[in-house]
Amino acid sequence: PTTEGGRSLVFTMGFITILIFTAIIGNAGYVMLVIVDDFFKRVNLKKLINGGFAILFWLCMLVLWMLAVAGIVIARKKDRYGSEEGYMSLGNAFWFTYITSTTVGLGDFYIHHDVVTIGDMFYLPLLFLASFVLLSNFLYKLSDVVGPLLSSGVSLGDVLDKKSASKDEAPKESPQDSITKRGEFLDEDED
Repeated sequence: PTTEGGRSLVFTMGFITILIFTAIIGNAGYVMLVIVDDFFKRVNLKKLINGGFAILFWLCMLVLWMLAVAGIVIARKKDRYGSEEGYMSLGNAFWFTYITSTTVGLGDFYIHHDVVTIGDMFYLPLLFLASFVLLSNFLYKLSDVVGPLLSSGVSLGDVLDKKSASKDEAPKESPQDSITKRGEFLDEDED
């Protein structure tokens, strides 16, 4: 924008949409964590639910996903530009995936608009949205471990649990508890 009013509008709306986007991705990550943690409980992999193993698991999932996306970026660039002009090293493709997944976007690597197809508009955003969710899961598990180590001793999980409990006056069970007790609810309904 060239006018002050236009810049103010872009700044304000950009800030608001970043907050909304963060809230949505945080909720998507939390839902995915509930599902995956319930699966880990069911298959007796409880070490992957909390602590250092959970952090390492989600970090590995994030890095593996970023490597997979980097491979897709390499193949896409080679397909669009040809073998010589479209060469991109794995390091550069991983860097592009990292700066895009963390929303840093430095501008040194980007998808050129002249080679974007309609099909790209469907799968590329989904790849990066999945990266955002995996990053959210990693940071959530990290905050559960690091939070209590801080002087206040409050983790992000505690804050979220307090917020959900304050919405309803009576404390309610967590989504994980309701998923694991699902069989009990089914038995009660059949009577």
